[in-house]
Amino acid sequence: LGLNRSFGLDYKLLNNLTMKYNQSAKSDMDHYRGYAWMAIKELDPGIVTNVTENLTTSFSPELFSWLKTSFNYSAGYRWDFDRANDMANIGVQLRFTSNISISPTSIFELVYKPPKSKRSSGSRGRQRGRSNDNSKEEEKSDKEGNSVLTFLHGMIGRIDPISFGYTENLNKTGNGILGTVPTGYKFGWLPDHGLPNAENVGTNTGNRDHKRDITFRSGLKLTKKTTLSLNFSENISTTISGSGVEQRSISRDYLAFGEKMDQGFPFVGWSMRISGLEKLPLIRKIAKTISLEHAFSGKETRSWQIEGQDIPKLSFVNLSTFISDYKEYEKQGKLNAGFSPLIGITMSLNKGISLNIRSNYNRSLDIKPSGLSLRVEKSWSASTSYSHRGGFTIPLPFTDDWNVENNMNFTLKFDMNENETFASGNNVDLTQQAFTSGWKTGMRISYSFSRNVTGGIIYEYRESNSKTTGRKIDRDFGFDINIAISG
Repeated sequence: LGLNRSFGLDYKLLNNLTMKYNQSAKSDMDHYRGYAWMAIKELDPGIVTNVTENLTTSFSPELFSWLKTSFNYSAGYRWDFDRANDMANIGVQLRFTSNISISPTSIFELVYKPPKSKRSSGSRGRQRGRSNDNSKEEEKSDKEGNSVLTFLHGMIGRIDPISFGYTENLNKTGNGILGTVPTGYKFGWLPDHGLPNAENVGTNTGNRDHKRDITFRSGLKLTKKTTLSLNFSENISTTISGSGVEQRSISRDYLAFGEKMDQGFPFVGWSMRISGLEKLPLIRKIAKTISLEHAFSGKETRSWQIEGQDIPKLSFVNLSTFISDYKEYEKQGKLNAGFSPLIGITMSLNKGISLNIRSNYNRSLDIKPSGLSLRVEKSWSASTSYSHRGGFTIPLPFTDDWNVENNMNFTLKFDMNENETFASGNNVDLTQQAFTSGWKTGMRISYSFSRNVTGGIIYEYRESNSKTTGRKIDRDFGFDINIAISG
């Protein structure tokens, strides 16, 4: 016999400030089995075995027209009672998120905002004298001043809103807790509960996992048809077990270069898209639409294990110094720099023909105490497709003619890749350990003859070459026919 109960509160303190709270609990009322009316009479909920509480606060102040902000804080608390050992296991999840968005255009418009349309100047009577000359000079200077501000407004308008974000997550668990947990600890106002642990849990008193993230996003409109997106993120994580072993890790956007990717610095990732190229004189004769794409993404991840040492905490401003100063505690690291795509072309040609070309390039470095491992991947792909829709009519006596519609799709693909793996021990020169390359091409023709008959033909040729297995060739051919019979 058990009892479940819940309670919730949703309160709007201000137009931009809201708070939500809910609580649920479970009780064991097995000792009231057959006498439930006594529990109601005594208002006895029984033995509480589980309690969960959640508190969420959202705040979105409207400070300025050019500044948008939002802040969110949530706290979750869980309490599970172990009746056999007369102790409790608890868990707290705290999360804080914030975002600040700044509009450069709105800031500039606080000083100057160009008119939406030009004002038409009416006819002016002729004026003589020095006053007429002065008014013309003032009008000319104002016009020049406005044109400069209008130009600056247009340049700043090419900058997308700049967004900054900060997120913090803290998860804490406690095993074998004796006593009543303070309310401040449940919702993050107190860092520690200050309660003893049962002796039978030993060193497994609980864990603490703390993560912090910062992000940056923006972009540029280089031209009406050219856009550039920028983003940067950085993450710090610290996990402490009940025995005192501390695990630290970082992840951030990074631009690594050099033979061993041992040079670099934190940098943004980017993606660029150029469209409207079909208007160029040499291209507009063959293409209806054409666009180019280019993107880069680089990452650095590292982890450390620390036990019984007093080492400075990780922060966003000392990461590079921490990495160089505490190499002996580093368990592993990884650097990645990838262009995906290095260049991409999407074209739509005349007569229903489409073309897609991609080239990717990626380098990744694994860093371990035993040495380095570098992997280089290159790939190229191209595909084209053509669709044709047609039909014919079959005359039939004594009834209506039979109109037959048929569609044909032609697809041709080509892929090529090349992978190399290099390794070194104790940071000596890199030597090639593995090499594979290959390419394949394939064609597929699909056909639909009316609604009841469909089919297709496929052919693929593959060729691969490996440092260990040598050259290998594969060919595939197949076809299929589907006939739908109904009635």
